[in-house]
Amino acid sequence: MLIPVEERTRQLEIKKSLFIAAAHPVKTEEAAKGLIRDARAEHPKCSHVVWAYILGDEKSQALGLSDDGEPKGTAGKPVLAVLQYSGLTNILVTVVRYFGGIKLGKGGLVKAYTGSVKAVIDGIPVKKQVTETVLHMRFGYADYDGIRKALKQHRAAVEQEHFETDVSLVCRVEEERSEQLRLELMDITRGNVIITES
Repeated sequence: MLIPVEERTRQLEIKKSLFIAAAHPVKTEEAAKGLIRDARAEHPKCSHVVWAYILGDEKSQALGLSDDGEPKGTAGKPVLAVLQYSGLTNILVTVVRYFGGIKLGKGGLVKAYTGSVKAVIDGIPVKKQVTETVLHMRFGYADYDGIRKALKQHRAAVEQEHFETDVSLVCRVEEERSEQLRLELMDITRGNVIITES
């Protein structure tokens, strides 16, 4: 799956209604909801703020959508359908509508929202999604430098460190690198490391 790497906005005018579509890279539902609130705050006089998001990978995805007062199934669902077909993930698209006085009908709304999403995601810069594993480990102080060096070589991001009787460390590493990293850590510590995964 692909992840967008930048935000972008596109506007369409359809029968005097203005549709402002914005695509945002997001990692969490909380981040998506914050951006939806921002869109409402930025456009207090708009008629609707329709949105949809996809988070996660093929194994576990979180989906969300809202018609925001448009007739059921004419807005959020078409926005989500375009996102699902695109192969993108970790993306939120909001479509702000300013009603222009001419009703579009259900078919017209579906077409307008679908067109808005296609316009905003078409050609958006992306990168390949990398599945990551979170490793929790506990080891002695004598192995700290060697472990940090191995983590750096495997491009593992250290998220937490605690120094007590032993060192406790939490890191995030690409799934395809995690097994090799585990083997190296066992070797560095002569088997004196406890590693769990979450």
